[in-house]
Amino acid sequence: MDLKPVSISPGGFSHLAGSTTANAAWRRLAGRLFTHRSLAPIDAQTVPSVVFPHPPVATLGLTEAEARQGFYKVAVYRTQCTPMRHALSPHGGKTAMKLVCAGPKERVVGVHLIGDGVDEMLQGFAVAVQMGATKADLDSTIAIHPVGVEELVTLTTPQGRIIGTRRHWRTSRVEKSQLGGPLALSPFGA
Repeated sequence: MDLKPVSISPGGFSHLAGSTTANAAWRRLAGRLFTHRSLAPIDAQTVPSVVFPHPPVATLGLTEAEARQGFYKVAVYRTQCTPMRHALSPHGGKTAMKLVCAGPKERVVGVHLIGDGVDEMLQGFAVAVQMGATKADLDSTIAIHPVGVEELVTLTTPQGRIIGTRRHWRTSRVEKSQLGGPLALSPFGA
């Protein structure tokens, strides 16, 4: 696993949860060595990543392209909104959000955000993705109003839906095994 510390990038500060990922790795090692309790390995694809320019950019999980490579069915939900604090201002920024769902049950495999406050929004979705949340789980969530994260749990129509060809249907067992465990990609037929 590649642990990256906070570093200065051209647009601001970048952070791939380096210290928190390292702490989680140490907790797992200490648990295994001293308490004989083993925790699940860290799935690097469920570690949230944030770049801190203005506005912040937050990402988690698979990109749309990665999901298309590894899953038979991919649905992508997108939205843009103006945060309430900018609603009356001519200079307010927009927030853009993308939710990548895969498989027959539309498991959430990627969350990508840009805008004010997205760095804070992503943490809750990191927990949900780690736990295997589906689009139906998000749909059944009662959103807090009026906050930006409300947009992610009220998305209704996919903006892009990719369904594989009949030739790929027989490899859906790979997709099912991926949806049951970590988000690691395996090529079709593996």
